Amino acid sequence: MRAIFETFDADIKWDEKKKQVTATKENKIIVLTINLKIAIIDGKEFTLTTPPQLINGKTMIPLRFVGEALDSDVQWLADTKTVEIKSSDFLANELEVEGTAIKEALTKRFNAIYAKDLETYNYYSVNTDKQIKENEEWFKNYTYIYVMDTYKLLSVEGNNANAEIDLIVKQVETQQGVTFVSSIIKTNFKVTLTKVDSIWKAVRFDALGPMQQLPNPNPEDF
Repeated sequence: MRAIFETFDADIKWDEKKKQVTATKENKIIVLTINLKIAIIDGKEFTLTTPPQLINGKTMIPLRFVGEALDSDVQWLADTKTVEIKSSDFLANELEVEGTAIKEALTKRFNAIYAKDLETYNYYSVNTDKQIKENEEWFKNYTYIYVMDTYKLLSVEGNNANAEIDLIVKQVETQQGVTFVSSIIKTNFKVTLTKVDSIWKAVRFDALGPMQQLPNPNPEDF
C-alpha cells in the first residue's frame, strides 16, 4: 500500500486501532477505512464500489479511485495485465509534448499547400483515395496561402486529439504576369486528429463560426 501512495507522491499514516489509512498530497487529504465503502476526501464522503481490504496481511485499496482523487490517471492494460499510473505532472508534460507535435504537424500541412507539396500535405492528412485525387486537382488549379493565426489544444485521449485554430486563407492569382492576393478569409475551426505510426494527422475540420472576409491593403505583399 505504501508503495502505491508513494507512486502518487502522497504521504500516508496508518491507524492500526481504526484500521484506517490517511493519505496527504499537498492540501488534499484522503481517508480510507478497511471494509468500509465510504471514503473521505477533504471532509466529504464518497461511496466506493469496493472497500479497502486486508488480504494475507496486505492492504488492498481501490486504485482507480485513489489515483483520480490524487489527480492521476490509472489505466488497466489488458494485453500485459499491468496497471499504468500517470501523475498529474506527467500528464501535463505529456499534453505539452503532444500539443507541440500537433501544432508542428498542422503547420507543415498548411505550408505544403502554398508549396504545392502534395506528398507532405497528404502525409499529414487522413484521406480516402477519392480525397487524394481531389487534392491533386486542387493543387493543380488553385494557389492558396494557409496561415494558422491561433492554436489551442483542446484534448488528447490516446491516439485521438482535438484542437481549435483560427485559419487565415489567402487566395493567390496571377493576371498579366502579376501575382497578387485576391482575397483573405479567416475562419475558426475545430480540428480532429489521429496519431498514425507516431505521426499526428488531420482527419477533419469543422467550422465553429462563419467565414470572415478580411481587408487586403497590400495585395502584392504575400
